[in-house]
Amino acid sequence: MFHLFYDKISAITDKHIPFKQITCKEVKLRSKPWITPGIKRSIQVKNKWDKKFLKTTFCSNKFKYYRNKLNHLLKLSKKQYYTNFFQDNKYNAKNLWHAIKQIVHFKPLSSHHFVKIIENGQEITNPKLVANAFNNHFANIGNDLLAKMPNVQNSSLDYLPAPFNKTFVVFPTSCQEIQDIIFFFMRGKATGPCSIPINVLKVLKYFNSTPLELIFNASFMTGIVPTDFKLANIIPVYKTGSRTDLQSGAKIIGTTV
Repeated sequence: MFHLFYDKISAITDKHIPFKQITCKEVKLRSKPWITPGIKRSIQVKNKWDKKFLKTTFCSNKFKYYRNKLNHLLKLSKKQYYTNFFQDNKYNAKNLWHAIKQIVHFKPLSSHHFVKIIENGQEITNPKLVANAFNNHFANIGNDLLAKMPNVQNSSLDYLPAPFNKTFVVFPTSCQEIQDIIFFFMRGKATGPCSIPINVLKVLKYFNSTPLELIFNASFMTGIVPTDFKLANIIPVYKTGSRTDLQSGAKIIGTTV
């Protein structure tokens, strides 16, 4: 059921919302959302005048006056944009820090593009072998820690409270519940390997809530979770210590479906 649903949604997305390659100029404009369509047209006029009206003193003064007015308008528009942004996101620390970094222009840390780790005294540079080494390390870290712990005579049941006599029940979900959950999703969040982009999910929430209701309730009834729900993008992030040592240099960060 999930594969049929996901293939259909993917086909619709690829047809009506295809990926589009944008130019460097478009990337630069999108990075400055305070540039409105009107300001954009004024910039185009200024660029035309830059070559046309600098031949005489009169035209040069006219161009400088227009340019100064445009620069003043850009500053006012930028100030108003960030004023509204901070007001709308005053309870969202992530967005606030993102805007602050844009304003103060933090210098990015130098990134290391090479991949190299040392495992059992051997240097590993093959990306696939490095990924397997990270996966094995974090998958077995629990067992490794357990092996180092001293043996105890008490059972884990001795530390548990009295059993709860009432039954745990999972009630079937509904279309309305799914729509309400999708409504509160935050835009821009990363998706898993088999997920639908948040923006698309919000647009189609009234149409895909019914098939999602059938899929989730079938999973509750059968106790079967689709395999794609168990996949995740695992990203090891360097923290402290040696960059080639799995024990001290990395911390796991997971992006789940």
